[in-house]
Amino acid sequence: MKGPLVLAILAIVVAIVALILAVALPGPEGPQGPAGVAGPEGPAGPSMIVAMGTVYSLTGGLSNPYNVTSVTWNPDWQQWWIRLTDIEYFVTDYVTIVTAIGNEYAGFSSQGDLLAVTLYDSNGAKTKGVGFSFVVLSAL
Repeated sequence: MKGPLVLAILAIVVAIVALILAVALPGPEGPQGPAGVAGPEGPAGPSMIVAMGTVYSLTGGLSNPYNVTSVTWNPDWQQWWIRLTDIEYFVTDYVTIVTAIGNEYAGFSSQGDLLAVTLYDSNGAKTKGVGFSFVVLSAL
């Protein structure tokens, strides 16, 4: 009597294991269903560009200006002073990127309410340089 009982219990255990494996092991992945309906378009992000342009030192010319009222070379300070349109520029109020054209490198600060750009040659001496590009971004 023990033999048939052991066989019955063994058959039940095998059935339970087979059921667990059938549930736990997934079959092959089916085809992808159709795409859902697209949600509404969100609002446009903020325009962070406050001002920008490219200054050519030889001519003092300004290319691709945006919100720039004037660019002036100040020989006493050996800096380019940039007046931005309707903006009182102070260096800590904005994120500013200045890139020199040529072999110079650039620094910037504020002079009153102006963006002041200083170009340096490879020896670290101030120079009028070839030119530079600048972008002023809103920090808010």
